Amino acid sequence: MQFNYYTLKRLSVYLKSILINSEWLESFSQQKDELIISLITQQGLPFYIRCTLRNDFSCLSFPTEYHKSRKNVVTLFSELNNGKILAIEQYENERAFSFHFDNGSTLLFKLFGNRSNIILIDNNHNRSLFKKKLVVDNQLSLDSLHRPIERTLENYRLDPNLNSFYPTFDKTIKKHLSEVGFESMTIDAQWEYLESLDQEMNSNPFLLLHHDLRPILSLIPLDDLPIDDLGEDVISALNQFNSYFTREHALKVQKEQTISELEKKVKQSENYIQKAESKLKVLENETSPSQLADVLMANLHVVKTGIDQVTLMNFYDDKEVEIKLKKNLSPQKNAEHYYRKSKNRKIELETLSKHIEEKRLGITKIKVSIEEINTIESIKGLRKFTKHAPDNDRLKPNESKPYKEFFVDGFKVWVGKNAKSNDELTLKFSYKEDLWFHVKDIPGSHVLLKHIAGTNFSIHTIEKVAAIAAYYSKRKNDNHVPVIYTPAKFVRKRKRSLPGQVIVEREKVILVTPSLI
Repeated sequence: MQFNYYTLKRLSVYLKSILINSEWLESFSQQKDELIISLITQQGLPFYIRCTLRNDFSCLSFPTEYHKSRKNVVTLFSELNNGKILAIEQYENERAFSFHFDNGSTLLFKLFGNRSNIILIDNNHNRSLFKKKLVVDNQLSLDSLHRPIERTLENYRLDPNLNSFYPTFDKTIKKHLSEVGFESMTIDAQWEYLESLDQEMNSNPFLLLHHDLRPILSLIPLDDLPIDDLGEDVISALNQFNSYFTREHALKVQKEQTISELEKKVKQSENYIQKAESKLKVLENETSPSQLADVLMANLHVVKTGIDQVTLMNFYDDKEVEIKLKKNLSPQKNAEHYYRKSKNRKIELETLSKHIEEKRLGITKIKVSIEEINTIESIKGLRKFTKHAPDNDRLKPNESKPYKEFFVDGFKVWVGKNAKSNDELTLKFSYKEDLWFHVKDIPGSHVLLKHIAGTNFSIHTIEKVAAIAAYYSKRKNDNHVPVIYTPAKFVRKRKRSLPGQVIVEREKVILVTPSLI
């Protein structure tokens, strides 16, 4: 209701009492969607108007002083400098008022919620818009802003349309009418209540209603909403409301957004732990590759080259076991393959266990951060905390990343989303010891296998990540796809090359079937 007609009508009456014949010194903007107006009254006193016209919040406030920055300042409406305000006009039944100047110019304050704007119309009818994107305001007629309404009981009886008789009633007033059972009243009782309510809106003190979603500046109470009485002074009320909204409410919203993002991270970590523990359980319960290798070595004389599987007696548990083989390898080479796989599985088990522990530790840290955030009492304190938090990347809500994330054998794998994201992933998000993958000679995503200090990449892991790179390419439906890989430090970009194009050195090639883990 900060831009409700009744609030603005009381504001324009007050402004008339102090700003007629005042001198316009300057107007400027140093924050997006905020205009500062500096005037000096006829009594020689400074007067400031701060016009905040954001899409999510619009308000007028009146600071007693304002310090202009030396940098990043845009001067606006300079045609009015040193001009005098001759009249202030409130438009009837509309959320708008104007300053009329001695040079024939008019400055219109059109305060229509998220379509609010400030418009300068000079004496040649040329227009300058504070919010230039609202191009429709170039066609706005000042005469059309006046909406005279003949309010009589007879007219209301003929057409008891609330919106026609009181278009100035906003959602808060309509909710109040619903709470008092307005619809169930007789026509005459409705009219009597409306007249009484109209008078109250012109004289009631301003109230700050504490709604769960956002605070409300109101001239009437609503059921079940906590109230702060802001007094009858419209300037004081608007200043208090603006201060509360931009500090306490903004703090509440930012805390909720930050905590929500952190809770999302906790959920993601919990999901990772659940999947990793399930994989650990499978790996620990299946027959060890080293046992399969031993069984093969003990039966080299009965295993033939060129078959893809064989069933043998496992002397470790006296049960038959089915062993998959590579047709192009001899029985001994297949056994060597399983010995290497056993070594890789040991690394995979250790890496998974390590990452599970890291995720658990990360969850603990995040929960501590959430507890600390709940105790912060200022936006400045919240910004300071998020800036210096140990796990800073977790405290940036709504940050868009240029990659999709996967986990392979306990390692993070990042896949570029498009050509532009490929450049960003490779040039900004890579570490020199990460492994970089891309399908050979065909368009596709850049893929990073993220390095972990003290841990080497097994060929088994490299094959899996190469398969992901093949999947995110134009050859995802082929059976055998060559993929190149190399440490990220050997990938660079030429100036003026197209998005996604890079120079690769010291690459190796691996042949894989495209798949997602």
